[in-house]
Amino acid sequence: MCPWRAGGRLGPFRGEPAHTRRSIMLRWTMALGVALLACTAWLRADDGAEMVTVRGKLVGGMMGIGGEHTGWVIKTEEGKVIEADVSAVADTAERCEGKSVVASGRMVRKDYVERGKTMILVVERLVPANLR
Repeated sequence: MCPWRAGGRLGPFRGEPAHTRRSIMLRWTMALGVALLACTAWLRADDGAEMVTVRGKLVGGMMGIGGEHTGWVIKTEEGKVIEADVSAVADTAERCEGKSVVASGRMVRKDYVERGKTMILVVERLVPANLR
């Protein structure tokens, strides 16, 4: 048997051992995985959501069917109720609960099982309205 044959199988190129073939496939698989991760991160970062600023009263302790709620809403002066995800500014939200605030963030659509498609303001900046 020839020294470049491993177990009677030739590699992808004539004269290349089989263990090299596995090495090449592993490298290509890893490269493809890294490329896919980079693409998904790029697509998520560029979701097209614009920054939105809302002024209103921050209310906590809200509940939804099956627990499908962030627990926070902002009630605007115009009478609109906007569900808010304040996890990024949780400490500030706790201090400002029940007060008038100015919240800035991005509107995203969340698909709930019971409530269906719901728009949520993902708050990135939260300040009391009297400090603005």
